[in-house]
Amino acid sequence: MRYALLTPTFFPHSGIDRAVEGQAKMLKSQGHEVTVFCFAGATPLGNIPFVAWGMPQSILWQRIFRLCFFLHRKKIATMAKDLRDMDAILCHFYPMSVIGLYMKRNYRKKFIYYEYGVPPVSTFNGMVEKLYITFFKPLARYYAKRADKIIAISKFLAEQYPSPVRSRVEVEHVQIDTHRFHSGINGQRIRALYGLEKEPVVLYVGRLSPHKGIHLLIQAFSLCRQKFPYARLLIVGQSSFVSYKKRLEKISDSSVIFAGFVPDGELPEYYAASTVYATASLWEGYDMPLAEAQACGKRVVAFDVGSHREVIDQNGILVTRNDIHAFSQALIKQISHVS
Repeated sequence: MRYALLTPTFFPHSGIDRAVEGQAKMLKSQGHEVTVFCFAGATPLGNIPFVAWGMPQSILWQRIFRLCFFLHRKKIATMAKDLRDMDAILCHFYPMSVIGLYMKRNYRKKFIYYEYGVPPVSTFNGMVEKLYITFFKPLARYYAKRADKIIAISKFLAEQYPSPVRSRVEVEHVQIDTHRFHSGINGQRIRALYGLEKEPVVLYVGRLSPHKGIHLLIQAFSLCRQKFPYARLLIVGQSSFVSYKKRLEKISDSSVIFAGFVPDGELPEYYAASTVYATASLWEGYDMPLAEAQACGKRVVAFDVGSHREVIDQNGILVTRNDIHAFSQALIKQISHVS
């Protein structure tokens, strides 16, 4: 079969795009033809062929473009011509579902939607961010409900759909590449890169976005340092909101290291270099870094939110959301266990 995988972007720093890459590799290994279609992409992930349709350069205009994409009728029709020879349209996130529905109605193609979820408005800080999510969420749900099949990446997300739709929702957890993420990897190169010796290292991997709760992680880590004064917090990931990144830097001291974007191929070494993996995310559809860290044999700490109960193993600790003191105590317990 010929599969079209649609994702807004195809970059190595996006969790959704990494999931798309994994799916593309799996389909190719089964003998299918696969092409990724996106608005913007970098060097093809995993040598997967992709087509970039283009979008505005400005971050602000990108968000407006994606939010109002359903209004671009001529552009949608033009993009649809690239998909006419495909047997199935697999859409990862809104607004790619707009094209999926168009292909279903006009070309009778099978439209499958992958549900990654949209964080609640309450998990964002700025008025612009809240307004954006307020409009984005119902649009995403409107088009998702019209798919031939909905595949949620967690049971938590599947249960967000009302009963009439839920019968068409299947659950497929994101598959972790255990050939890359496993215990026994040497993390000394990463420790040397940041001047880390034997001190405990708490690692976070993911976007720097308010709903990821990195400000709460920094606060909990600060309390943790009362027990482990030489501990370091290593934060890996790109910023989604400039103002939020500045806020994080303002509340951090020299014990917090902002590594920025890290090539996907280096992530296993970062997990290996850490003592404990931690995330204070306030919402998660499925937490890939959490699962990857555990695959690398790391103990983890996270808030008991979203899909975390589906992801965390017997060595992990779940903490009541927003309980910074309990989170710091969980970090101390996990570090002590490893030490």
